Amino acid sequence: MALKRIPRTKANPTLRQARELPDWVEWYAAVRKELQMLSDMGCFELVHQVPINPKTGRRYQVIPCKMDLRLKFDAMGVPT
Repeated sequence: MALKRIPRTKANPTLRQARELPDWVEWYAAVRKELQMLSDMGCFELVHQVPINPKTGRRYQVIPCKMDLRLKFDAMGVPT
């Protein structure tokens, strides 16, 4: 990503908005890296289908999450 001034209103895209940006590849890499770090620390487990608890026979409760994408800026207003 070229280091240039970006309006701060454009610095917090939703995941859907980020997919439409020219630097989506960089956003995607950052999201993957963050998810991998959280997974490695045991903070969460990514599930595609809610598994059944073998003790109760009921499905586990899945807590939804949200991605919060933000650019960080230096003192001059340039993204870092």
